[in-house]
Amino acid sequence: MIEFILAPPTIVTSTPSPVSVAVGQVLYISCEITGYPRPDMIWEPANDRARTEQSDTFVALSISKVRANESGNYKLILKNVAGSTDASFDVKVQNVPQPVRNLKIDNIHAESAHVTWEAPLDDGGLPINSYFVEYRDLRRSQYARSERLTAQTFDYELSHLTKGSKYTVRVLAENKLGQSEPTEIIEPFIAKNPFDVPSAPRELKVAGVTRSSCQLQWLPPNNDGGASIKGYIIERQTEKRWIRAIPTIVEGTTVQIADLIEG
Repeated sequence: MIEFILAPPTIVTSTPSPVSVAVGQVLYISCEITGYPRPDMIWEPANDRARTEQSDTFVALSISKVRANESGNYKLILKNVAGSTDASFDVKVQNVPQPVRNLKIDNIHAESAHVTWEAPLDDGGLPINSYFVEYRDLRRSQYARSERLTAQTFDYELSHLTKGSKYTVRVLAENKLGQSEPTEIIEPFIAKNPFDVPSAPRELKVAGVTRSSCQLQWLPPNNDGGASIKGYIIERQTEKRWIRAIPTIVEGTTVQIADLIEG
């Protein structure tokens, strides 16, 4: 007569924890076990997509095409009439990064603009190795892409823009598994200087005319173009062209013109 000795479950070896697996790949956890009678096997949390295997000396769990939300703590519980044991496995499903945050455009000029952003909240479980800035003239279908930017770079200077064109900008983060979804600016911007040329001075008048001089008087323009007026350029017409009548910029709204030629 063969006599069997009861033995509580033990886990001899197992897949090391944490368990890292790329999204879309197969998550596989296995353990070599002992115990008599064969212990009951329970995996927590329950997952309808999980496939389990068991023999007298072996148990395993596998999930095909693992999803990002299947990261977490997995627990194996073994029980028989002689006792129980358990083991926990920290599963990290690695993915591409989440999108970058707080994308902003500032310092816009006619041919350039400054782009800034912040790192994603989640790097996908792998270090971010690069960022890319893409920008597009809305009259065109193709994006232009920056060179590969380092993981420590959070700003970029757009250059060679076309004055007056409307642009959109987006930024992508990249890790070993691939690139994030792009983060795009909410509103396109127009490549233009923060100020325009002023409108013309108003109500130009000539007074105090003599044989060789006169006084000019005028009012400031209605529109300064978004920046304060620094001064005025005074010109006079010769037979062929306009030339400077005063070599320096006039800061006020009156000026005396001398050395005129009578007639």
